[in-house]
Amino acid sequence: MASFLCEIGYGAMVVLGMVLGMTSVLGNSLDILMLVPLVPLTLSLIFLAFIPETPKGDREKALRSLEFFRGDLKDNQRLLDDYEREKLQEATQERSSLKEIFSTWHLRRAVFLASTVLFLTWSFYPMLTSSTSFFRQSNINHTLAELMSALLMVLFTISSICGASIVDRYPRRFLVIFSGVLSNVFLAMFAVFSIFSYSADWIKYACIAAALCYCIAFGTLTIKGFSLILGPVSWFVAPELVPLKHKSLVFSLCFGANNVFIAITDFLAIVLFQVMFKYNSIHRAFFLQKSDKSDFELVHLGAFTKFQHIPLRSSVLIVF
Repeated sequence: MASFLCEIGYGAMVVLGMVLGMTSVLGNSLDILMLVPLVPLTLSLIFLAFIPETPKGDREKALRSLEFFRGDLKDNQRLLDDYEREKLQEATQERSSLKEIFSTWHLRRAVFLASTVLFLTWSFYPMLTSSTSFFRQSNINHTLAELMSALLMVLFTISSICGASIVDRYPRRFLVIFSGVLSNVFLAMFAVFSIFSYSADWIKYACIAAALCYCIAFGTLTIKGFSLILGPVSWFVAPELVPLKHKSLVFSLCFGANNVFIAITDFLAIVLFQVMFKYNSIHRAFFLQKSDKSDFELVHLGAFTKFQHIPLRSSVLIVF
């Protein structure tokens, strides 16, 4: 459930940004709009200044930090003792490396699986950054397009909150595949309705409905295709599939590769949408290509955990 807090906060800030960026609010005052983030940024820095850190090598300060975050519990000392033993064990082990990750079968497989799940989220970013433009291209007036873009993020945030309540109740493999398929179905409907939006007035409203359903599916059940689970679940798949010493590097590797492809597909999707729209081709399937392939891969491979971390290499690829 805690993994959804970041997604919920992210969605809330996106909603605020979209509302403030509307033409009727601050959309025509870019200088003022750019200063608005200074307010929450300043408040955040003030808040963080009073949060105790968890230093290494200072048991007394570490204990005060534990008491701040967990309260004055009896097992705080035990946790510090466990950490000290773990640190001694890590000191005798070699540090994780890219060579070890790519040369070890189960680690390489975990990276591939985690990246596949993250690929399902690619379609979310063009919708996040350019949904107003997509709606305008779909024969929707500017004011309504801005309102619907803001509503998309409102639904995304609400669905993320709902997703937090169900993520630990069902197998994550089922949640990811189900939400991935569902979000892609709605995304395909959005693409089709967008193509024919000039044929009849009702089609453009069907286009809006498909986009809204996509956000709900991505935020609640599959997130990043606009579903309840896909978004949040996709971020902690990698750390759960590898031993502790590899967690940081594997996550950074998947996260970095994902960001590169997000940048490429985000801008490319916008260009293709604008250039190819006049030909009424099915170019919007570009949104679906990688996501559909990822859904197919996830059906055939990959393990997801429920409640617990899998430390054993033989358990990494259990399919259930």
